[in-house]
Amino acid sequence: MLKYSIVMPTYNTGERLRRSIDSVINQTYTNWELIIIDDGSTDNTKNILNRYSKLDCRIKVYTQKNQGPGVARNNGIKKCSGKYIAFIDSDDYYEEDFLEQVNAKNVEVEQDIIFVNGVNEYNNGKKCGEYNFQKYKYKDIDQILRLQIMGIIPWGGVFKVVKKEIAKKCLYSKIDVGEELLFSVKSLEIAKNISFVDNTLYHYVYNEKGQHTLGGLDPWNELCFMMKKEMIKSGEYYKYNQELNSLALKALSIALYRHSCVQKYSVARKNYKKIIKNYSDNFDIFDIRTKDLDYTTNIIAMLVKLRAYFIIYLASKLKKGKIGA
Repeated sequence: MLKYSIVMPTYNTGERLRRSIDSVINQTYTNWELIIIDDGSTDNTKNILNRYSKLDCRIKVYTQKNQGPGVARNNGIKKCSGKYIAFIDSDDYYEEDFLEQVNAKNVEVEQDIIFVNGVNEYNNGKKCGEYNFQKYKYKDIDQILRLQIMGIIPWGGVFKVVKKEIAKKCLYSKIDVGEELLFSVKSLEIAKNISFVDNTLYHYVYNEKGQHTLGGLDPWNELCFMMKKEMIKSGEYYKYNQELNSLALKALSIALYRHSCVQKYSVARKNYKKIIKNYSDNFDIFDIRTKDLDYTTNIIAMLVKLRAYFIIYLASKLKKGKIGA
């Protein structure tokens, strides 16, 4: 039987940990190890982890000073002894046949990366979205890589199981938002074959204080500049230039929206100009993959080009009103 290592970073997750760890313990496929990296928790997380590590010898707990989930996952990868590495966030959970269905994809030919579908839900179990990777199974690796750079296909490491020999070459970045993107891109660049599980196996639980809330009013800014630097360093900047521009445009759209939500128009308008200049000076935000980008991002590109700032502001306020309704 192939052995699977599961890496779980955790920070002050407390009692929510139990459902996550139990979902691993209850797997129908039993040849696994759970590597938990406690990222300097200050609540009762450590006590819960110690009890679980005594309950099952396959659960191994390590502690580090608080450095964020990217560093925690990297340290977890270094501790893995399985042939494949899966990831789980400490407030999420697996279906009980997660590993069994993943392993079924490795029976005839061992895959380099296996994508799994997920569902986004609130703590009460109510569904609020889905991650359907199966719809991309007829695209080749290069197409999927390009769509991941653009943020069209979610970056999350939790939605893929990766061969350890690949994962060790593709460590996560240390930034607060989007730390998974570099890992996703590097692993796809190395992979020779990939596969997709048909069923929904991962439950991504929405957390109001989760990682997605970080990054301030321009949360993807650091990510865009980090990816540009990495691509220039690897000599692949011009190969993926259009995709990177598309990512920057999406980042710009998010920044404009967040500023609109919390500022008066007179203030937001001044900040729009600064933000647009920052992205325009470093990315060609109009040389993009229009056909692959979502409708909203394409509209933002047109409005930015027309300098229709009030329309951007008004649309953002209307969107916020619908979300809050």
